[in-house]
Amino acid sequence: MIILEGGYEHCLHSDLIDDAGILICRTCGLIINENKFVVQSERAYSSEDVKRVTHVDTVRGIFYPRRTMFKPKEIKSNFGKFIRMNRLDKWDIGRKNPRAMEIKNKIKSYLAANRMSDNKSIIIKTNYILRKVGDYDIRGRSSNLLTAALLIYILRAIRIPCNIKRILIFYDIKKRMPVFTMLNDIISKCDLPEVIDIRLRDYVSWYLYELERDNLMVPEDIILLINNGIYYADLMEEYSVGKSKLCNVSGILHYIFKNNGIHINQEEIAKCIGVTAASLRRAVKDLKELITLNENNS
Repeated sequence: MIILEGGYEHCLHSDLIDDAGILICRTCGLIINENKFVVQSERAYSSEDVKRVTHVDTVRGIFYPRRTMFKPKEIKSNFGKFIRMNRLDKWDIGRKNPRAMEIKNKIKSYLAANRMSDNKSIIIKTNYILRKVGDYDIRGRSSNLLTAALLIYILRAIRIPCNIKRILIFYDIKKRMPVFTMLNDIISKCDLPEVIDIRLRDYVSWYLYELERDNLMVPEDIILLINNGIYYADLMEEYSVGKSKLCNVSGILHYIFKNNGIHINQEEIAKCIGVTAASLRRAVKDLKELITLNENNS
């Protein structure tokens, strides 16, 4: 079978190299499948005495597709010998800055533990922030404080609700104040834009989608539930209950689930959002009082 591809109009792909399960035609340098069809138009190597060429092999890493480079160590007339090299992935900001790499790995660990590692917005924002603060002076301070502060800033900047208590526990930080002190220092010294705290209604909408993703509710209910959740979130925001936003979110979710016949118990909601069942029950109680008060006023 003759395959027309990239100037090698009559290549039969009869002389193949098997490199870690990838078939490469020795004649034209293209990647082909077992049926001798071209599956990668960019050449793995050239037989015309080229010192360095690349082949893009998309391998999904933990956080982002990784580009793999094949560099021919030696090209002979009868055999091609290759060294496989991993290019810097999208998370790498330069291996010459070990401090920034350490912080990046700590952020990746937290995101992986909380199933947020495939969000491209997080990757883009993290790389940008690390380039800005990679040389930030943390002598005499804990690297964990800096990492927690950066993570809080990154998640808020792309409007993803974050459980600050969970972040502090993950990095074994006992008090919140040092983290926010460092966060303010970073914003001022590294000339980062201020970020606005997320509204309660944004938390509700985000966690409803998270619960849907975890198959804890049927998709056709999502619009109705979001509208209900936004209404109750606006109500609680207006009256400034004073409780933690995540606790209020858990209370709103439990209330609207119960009133819409969706049977998700308190423990499941509390575990998903990272609050205690007791704080959830207090938020439900506050919400009921606000609803009654609002109905009486109207």
